[in-house]
Amino acid sequence: MKSALVRLAIAGIAIILAVLSGTAFLRPPTALPANAPAEVFSAERAMRHVEALTRAPRPIGSAGHEAGREYILTQLRRLGLRPQVQDAVSAFRFPGADGFGAARVRNVVARIEGERGGPAILLNAHYDGGNTGVAAGDCGACVAAVLETARALTQGPRPGRDVILVLSDAEEMGDHGAHAFATQHPWMRDIGLALNYEAMGTSGRGTLYVTGPGNAALIDALAGAMPRGFGTSFVTSIFNAIPEMRNACDLQDYLDAGKPGLGFVLHGDTQHYHTILDSPANLDPRSVQSFGESALGMARAWGDRDLREAEDASFFPLAPFGTVTFGDRWALPLALASLLMVVVLGWRTARQGARPWRMVGLAIALPLTAALSGAAAMLAWAAIRAVDPVLNVLLIGTYATGWYVAGLSLLAVAVAMVPGGWLLRKAGGQEAAIGAATALALIGLLLALSLPGMAYPFTLPALAAGIVLSARGPARPVLSLLPVVLIVALVAPLVAPSGMIVAFMARLEGLSGMPLLALPTALTALAVLVSLPFLLRFLEPIAFRSRQTATAVLILGVLALAAGTLQSRFSTEQPRPEAVRYELDAGKRQARWITNDASLGAWTRQFIPAGSQRLDGGSTAPGGPPTFAAPAPVLPLPAPVADASRQLVGGRQRLTIRIASPRGAQIMEVRVAAGAPIRAAAIGGQRLDLGGYAPAARGELIFYASGFDRAGFPLDLLLERPAPVRLDLADMSDGLPGPPRTRPASTMPTPGATLDGTVVRSLFELGT
Repeated sequence: MKSALVRLAIAGIAIILAVLSGTAFLRPPTALPANAPAEVFSAERAMRHVEALTRAPRPIGSAGHEAGREYILTQLRRLGLRPQVQDAVSAFRFPGADGFGAARVRNVVARIEGERGGPAILLNAHYDGGNTGVAAGDCGACVAAVLETARALTQGPRPGRDVILVLSDAEEMGDHGAHAFATQHPWMRDIGLALNYEAMGTSGRGTLYVTGPGNAALIDALAGAMPRGFGTSFVTSIFNAIPEMRNACDLQDYLDAGKPGLGFVLHGDTQHYHTILDSPANLDPRSVQSFGESALGMARAWGDRDLREAEDASFFPLAPFGTVTFGDRWALPLALASLLMVVVLGWRTARQGARPWRMVGLAIALPLTAALSGAAAMLAWAAIRAVDPVLNVLLIGTYATGWYVAGLSLLAVAVAMVPGGWLLRKAGGQEAAIGAATALALIGLLLALSLPGMAYPFTLPALAAGIVLSARGPARPVLSLLPVVLIVALVAPLVAPSGMIVAFMARLEGLSGMPLLALPTALTALAVLVSLPFLLRFLEPIAFRSRQTATAVLILGVLALAAGTLQSRFSTEQPRPEAVRYELDAGKRQARWITNDASLGAWTRQFIPAGSQRLDGGSTAPGGPPTFAAPAPVLPLPAPVADASRQLVGGRQRLTIRIASPRGAQIMEVRVAAGAPIRAAAIGGQRLDLGGYAPAARGELIFYASGFDRAGFPLDLLLERPAPVRLDLADMSDGLPGPPRTRPASTMPTPGATLDGTVVRSLFELGT
């Protein structure tokens, strides 16, 4: 009995250490004080920039936006640099989007000269912010990190090669500042590497989450600059595989231009994202320090060696050893070696009287059981969200995301443990271990063939399992703990509540409404199931009772979910997101109050009476279809205007239409319906790529414009033939018209572009 308890204690300690080893990099570094040496990055110095940048919100076209740009220019001049303002128009369409985006941008760019020539490194951070808060994290932290990095570079030894700083504009409107630099600025041809900094939270380490192709040398250099770790190839492989979603943000424009790149993001406390809670008080200085580690470290490493590489890398953190890296070319050989090893072991075991079909069956049944348990957790989460009205209010995550993730993970493990435990018990020790190892090897092989950077959490434990199962002698039971420790260390950072995958699932859940926060629980359940045979071999003669264990785990999961429910309530410290808009149709002389919120609250009920019927969603108001509406007074607000001139060119009609918002609204929505196909179009002189844009052949065009002043912008159209044109215009500005009303302290504007605002619509008919 005493020996069994000792083994249990050893196993528990080993698992805890494995979790700490795998997740150590998620904890940000110590924030260095303002009296740190001049040549190093100091978070305390950087936070002074955050405080200065966040005196007012910085949406494009606002006074805070202009003040932020002037502050950046002043700080760069104080460093002895000669910053420029790139004043340009950007116009393009995201892949698959219904319409185009256009913006007048004012990027702040500067150059720090290196000791020698060669490709420069670009440090990019956007200085505009959302309209729902002062944007300390997204992306005041990013700008502050670049400014403090620039100071350190000018105070310390000169970098080996030039460092180009781009404080980009209009990222929140669709990455327009980076697109303008990448497609129009002459310095773009000098870039050899682009680093971009982003945030969807206010805490945690600045994690590497996306890269360009051929990143092996870059990863090695980054490992030297950030020895405690910076991310995993499992995560970057996910984002690299879906570039059409443009999760790389500004970096995607540099990648599209063929430049190598690395993207870093803050992702802790996602509930602060795009809200008033994204404030300096909630921003962790250690997170800013982590940005500085990569920016300053890579700026200096870029000058020391050639970082170009044709190969991608697999990488993962493993404290205290730092980041383990190897080329993706090894993913398939390692996967094949692990599979071959477990197949040979299975063959040998079968010759000794074991049942091969049970080993093969387990290799299939364990992943299937894990997937089904993850699906069960998703169904449970969907049910919890449906029952709890608090969880129907839009936040990126919740005020208790960690508790919910822990509870859902425990729930998935409990569900998986009953059938999984029965299967493992039926198979027996050696058969169960070989079946689990085979499952890992097969998953690793499939990923090595498709997404090699994601194969290591399966291939490496399968190899370790093969080695352990091949061992003989008294050390064999002790070695059985090795695959368990390796599985836990590699999977823990992928499913941790503070990890990037959970943050990304929270964001996707907020956008789609699907119960995606529970999706990573399938990986947690799989890790538990494939670890069990090896853990039980180490713990012998302790008997494993799957039902009793599953019951205990289920109780813990329910308690965690209950804690999440209690801690996710709204209060003045945890305000409820609510937003309302005033919408005026100037032509029809009709007005209404509208909201996109799932339910009415203390703020929205001041405009829309309680008990109002929910709408079915037929409007296309900026911010999405409305959910509730109520009549509003018709106010004398200036409507968007359009003025057109025509010219006949070779039988085709060329129109130049000047569109403007007399109110000086930040955003304009334009819908064009012409009686002839649109053969060419340009906004503010920037030609639109109509290739693959089917509506143009029907004479239709949709776009959103931002950042233009009251004088507006020209829209140039070339029609196949003379035809009438109809323009549906809508401009949107922040703030509600009429007498001010008091917003309850327990509420705040809803995340995203749905701040309390004013929309004015007008319609223009242009004849032939």
